[in-house]
Amino acid sequence: EKNKEWRVSPLLTITHGNRSSIGAQMSSRFHDTSILIGHLHRYNEVNFTRPDKSMITGIQSYCLCELEPRYVLHPNWQQGVLLATIHDEYVQYERIPFRPTQNGLMAIWREKVYVQA
Repeated sequence: EKNKEWRVSPLLTITHGNRSSIGAQMSSRFHDTSILIGHLHRYNEVNFTRPDKSMITGIQSYCLCELEPRYVLHPNWQQGVLLATIHDEYVQYERIPFRPTQNGLMAIWREKVYVQA
């Protein structure tokens, strides 16, 4: 569901978002956890430090969909994946953008190069 939020831990909420999504910066201000948003199809990250010195992160994640759909003229989208590892009191994020090359797409993750087959 587009507007459903999934609280994966007391530290992190994941949501698709919706058409009126205001992005990572504003969304993270209205949540009591860090948040990952998928709807906007491009990477953006913002961090806020709360008065108690804890930090929350708002992230717009990449997409895995077609970058030239018929229903959008020139979308500002990027393909890739975002991994989140949840520790007891901390969330570690790994962003893995897919970069275009002459032969397709390429990604680097943990010092290994992956290319489109």
